[in-house]
Amino acid sequence: MATRTAIEGSPEDAVAIVDAYSKWLQHSPFPKLLISAEPGATLTGRALEFCRSWRNQVEVSVKGIHYIQEDSPHEIGEALLEFVTKLKFT
Repeated sequence: MATRTAIEGSPEDAVAIVDAYSKWLQHSPFPKLLISAEPGATLTGRALEFCRSWRNQVEVSVKGIHYIQEDSPHEIGEALLEFVTKLKFT
């Protein structure tokens, strides 16, 4: 799994939490917004592909490398606004 590669299996308790949460997110029916970055540095490769496999998700891509909230704050804000306004609360 991508999470084990990212933190190399240590500490074990953190790996277990990340694995459980990522499995839950992957199958959760809750709406999700994935903000990916181009060229990106943190969420890339297998980890990004794993996140893209989650159901009920919208992905937007913004310009940035590591601190994308600093590189593209307005684009992220616009994506969040659009995502939230489309949610249906029942």
